[in-house]
Amino acid sequence: MPPRGYALLISVIFGWGLAWPMIKIGLNEIPPLAYRGLMLPVAGILTLLIARIMGEQVRLPHGQWPAFLFSTFLNITCWVLFSTVGLRLMGSGHASIIAYTMPLWAMLCAVLFTGDRPTLLRYAGLACGLVGLGILLSGELGVMAESPLGVALMLVAAATWGAGTVVQKRVQWRLQPMTLTGWMILIGSLPILAVALVDEVWLLKPISPLAIWSSIFVLIVPTIFCWFAWFRVVALAPVVVSTVGIMLVPVMAVIGGSLLLDEAVGSREIAALAFVILGIALVLMPQKKSAAN
Repeated sequence: MPPRGYALLISVIFGWGLAWPMIKIGLNEIPPLAYRGLMLPVAGILTLLIARIMGEQVRLPHGQWPAFLFSTFLNITCWVLFSTVGLRLMGSGHASIIAYTMPLWAMLCAVLFTGDRPTLLRYAGLACGLVGLGILLSGELGVMAESPLGVALMLVAAATWGAGTVVQKRVQWRLQPMTLTGWMILIGSLPILAVALVDEVWLLKPISPLAIWSSIFVLIVPTIFCWFAWFRVVALAPVVVSTVGIMLVPVMAVIGGSLLLDEAVGSREIAALAFVILGIALVLMPQKKSAAN
């Protein structure tokens, strides 16, 4: 991979990792649905604009609307709704560890609904991920004691993203990734915006400069730039490089939560993070084709 590829990958790790504590800062002062419902449509429009400038065709093709809407509902609407409310109820580092079990749930959904037959290595990965979650949730000092509703919402968010990933991979999209992402962000955020306009916008109060700047950071860096950078990394890098890179995001989120929000990081968090990352590594490891293939 050329040097610019590594630079982009490092940017994605820092951007997506720091997004968790930065979103938490905004959610401390802004209602969750209003926070995401007002921000994401802007991000979707800007992403489509960037795609158009890059020469992509930004029209949605006919015949793919049902799959597009179903995938968007899972990957954007459900993910944003459950993860945002869940994040408001718990620490950003803990939330990121639970959220990044997404590949484990994607594998489970593939087994249950598409008849996929994973290798023993991937079953071992699922087991490692569940052990990591168990460590994080267990005991009186575990995250479950801190916020059971937050944990439940983050688990649902991770599961819906995993299911959406399975749906998305089974469709031969006639759109380039940047355009597809822009439309998904825009259309998937509209239901959240509609509810926010009715239920939460009237609760908005003047917010601090810190919350304003953190929200601007979330809009520009992780929501727009990092998606663009990630597509470039996928195009430039071997799969193993991008996979290892994405596993470092929750590590960065835990570090960012500790530095920016003074969230506790002890042996429980480190052990849970290690098992979850090991599980993701085993699940995402390419499977060897059989001799019959």
